[in-house]
Amino acid sequence: MEKESKPIKINELTIIEKEKLEWLNYFAPHIILPEKTADFFLLHRNHLIMSKELNIIAISSIWGKLEELQKIEPHLEEFAKRTESIRDAFIGNILRPILSSIQDISKEISTSTGVEKISSTLIEKMSKIFRMEQIFKALLPFVQNLQISLGGYLSKYLLDETRKLMKGLGLSYSESTLEPFKFIEELTLMLWRSNVIFLVFFINTCTNPTITHYDFSLLNVPLKEEKCRICGYPIITFRMYLIKEPYAYLKSNHRDLSFVIASYLSTKSAGLIECYPEVYVQKDSRQEEIDVFIRNWVTGTIAIAECKVHENPLPTYETKVNMITQDLQQLIRKINHVNAKFGYLITNLHFENDEEVNRVLEDAKNKLKDNLSNVKLIGKVKGKNVITEWDSILSDLKQS
Repeated sequence: MEKESKPIKINELTIIEKEKLEWLNYFAPHIILPEKTADFFLLHRNHLIMSKELNIIAISSIWGKLEELQKIEPHLEEFAKRTESIRDAFIGNILRPILSSIQDISKEISTSTGVEKISSTLIEKMSKIFRMEQIFKALLPFVQNLQISLGGYLSKYLLDETRKLMKGLGLSYSESTLEPFKFIEELTLMLWRSNVIFLVFFINTCTNPTITHYDFSLLNVPLKEEKCRICGYPIITFRMYLIKEPYAYLKSNHRDLSFVIASYLSTKSAGLIECYPEVYVQKDSRQEEIDVFIRNWVTGTIAIAECKVHENPLPTYETKVNMITQDLQQLIRKINHVNAKFGYLITNLHFENDEEVNRVLEDAKNKLKDNLSNVKLIGKVKGKNVITEWDSILSDLKQS
C-alpha cells in the first residue's frame, strides 16, 4: 500500500501532490538528455500511435535508402489493400460459418430437456465445428496470403504514422528533402538509448523494382541493415517503438513536459531551485493547478510555468495570438494566486524568430489589457535549441 504524500508548506501556500513527485527521477537530464529529446516532450499525443483498447502509445521511424521511398510506395499501397481483402475473406470463410453453427446449436439446445441431453448435444455439435482439418484448410490460404501482404501493410501504416509525426513536430515534408525522416530517426534512437521507448518490431523492405521482399523481425535492438538478404537491393527499415511508463501515462495526459522542465531546472541549478510539477497550490480556501511551481529556496523567490501543448504547432500568426491570449489569461491568474515574481508560458508553438515571439506576447497582453513585465513566452524558435530558452528561467531565479 502506497504511503499518502504529505502536503508541503511554503509560507502561506500549501503544495499538494497531484502526480507522483518521485517520477522526477525518470526525467533527470543525465537520463533523458533533454537537449536531444525536448522535441518529443513538446509533442502533442495525437501525433503518436495510440490504442485506447490496448492502452498503449507508440512512435514510429524510418531509416535506410529513403531516396527510393517514392518508388516502392505504390507497392506498399497495393499490399495494404490486399491485406484488407484477406481480412474480409477470413471473416467470410471462417468466422461466419462458425457463428452460424453456434446459432443453430443455441436453437437446438433451447428445445432440449435435461442436463445430460444438453451436454451431449453441445459436445457433438462443437466437435463438428472445430475439426482441426477443416480449420487448417480454411486457414492455409489465409496464412499464405497474409505472409505476402502483411509486411507491405505494416510498412505503409508506419509510413503514414511517420508523416503524421512530422506534422506534429512542425517538420515540412516534401519528396525533395529527407531531413524530416533523419530528424525523427535521430530522435527515436536517442529516446531508445535513454530508455524512454523500446523497440517492438521492424520491417526491412527492399527496393527491388521487380519484386519487393519483406523481412519482419521481433527484436529489441534497432539494427541497421543496408541490403536485402534475398536479392541484395538496398532496404528501407520501418520501426515501431512502444513508450515506457511513466512516460506513456504522462504523455497521454499532456503532463510529461512539466516533469522534464522541473527535473531539468532543479538538476541544472544543483538543487538551488526546487521544482514541483503537476501540483495543486492552496492559499486560504482556494486551490489552483500549477504545471510547475518553482522556488529559489535561498531567496524565497517564486515563479510558475504554464505548459501548453497544442495539436497544431504551426498555426497562422493571428491564431497564435488568440491561443497565447487564452493561455496567458490562465497564467496571470495563477501568478496572482501564488504571488509569483515570474511567470513563464512554455508552448510547443513554432516561431520564426525572437521578434515574432515578442510581438505575439505583446499583442496577447494588449488583448488582455495587461502589461505585466514579469511574464515570458517560451516557444520553439527557428534555428535555436529550446533548452537555451529554459535556461533563461534559471538566470532569472538565480539573479533574483
